[in-house]
Amino acid sequence: MRHGYVYLTKNLVNGKVYVGSHSKGIRNKRYLGSGKNIKKAIKKYGRESFRQRVVFWAKDHDSLMAAETHFINRAMSKYGDRSYNIAISASAPMLGKTHSDNLKQKWSRERSGSGNHMYGVHLTGALNPMYGRKHKDETRKKISARLSMNKGKNHGNYGVVRSDEFKKKLSQSKKGIGCNQDLIGLAMAERQKYYSDMSSSLKNILSGYRARVWKKDTTIEKNIRILCQYIGCDNMVDDLKKEYCEVSECV
Repeated sequence: MRHGYVYLTKNLVNGKVYVGSHSKGIRNKRYLGSGKNIKKAIKKYGRESFRQRVVFWAKDHDSLMAAETHFINRAMSKYGDRSYNIAISASAPMLGKTHSDNLKQKWSRERSGSGNHMYGVHLTGALNPMYGRKHKDETRKKISARLSMNKGKNHGNYGVVRSDEFKKKLSQSKKGIGCNQDLIGLAMAERQKYYSDMSSSLKNILSGYRARVWKKDTTIEKNIRILCQYIGCDNMVDDLKKEYCEVSECV
């Protein structure tokens, strides 16, 4: 049974080519490609300037992706800059590439504050989709199995060795007033904000703050501001950041 096919689209005007795949068991002769460069070329030259031919039929998704990657690399090797393809891998379009700093900064501006789709959204109490519900035993087992994949060598901190200075700072931070009575804890108690009422995303941020797992200065300040927005302690951002960095290896 056919799962899909790999095709080659050729520009009859300048000889440029594009390799793509289509997950259909029946060929669509009008489907010329969805890549950024080929779409621009079709708009410029018109559909009548292109011809498409099938170069491989696949029986499943894995073989389709493998074949597409193979023919993309063949086309790039043969045609060089006369190929419309950008990615060298069908299953990993960003393989060997990184986003530019300008693009990262643009995304950061667009997705911060009111630009974030979760800005001002509080999924606590009856607003939480799991309010009054419980996971089935089967679901719990699946969640447990998925989380177990982050243990051992798959854990993000596997093999990480903390410096003696960091261990000492971490030890000192847990003495005296203790982790549950730090500045953020005192602010929560004062404003009657409770951990149990927090959304899961806020709980994760609070846990990250107390575990001192953030390293980038921008991440630290962003997450602290999110906590303060919820708790109502915007005037404490600098103090909380200072407290965080006193027991962390901040960047």
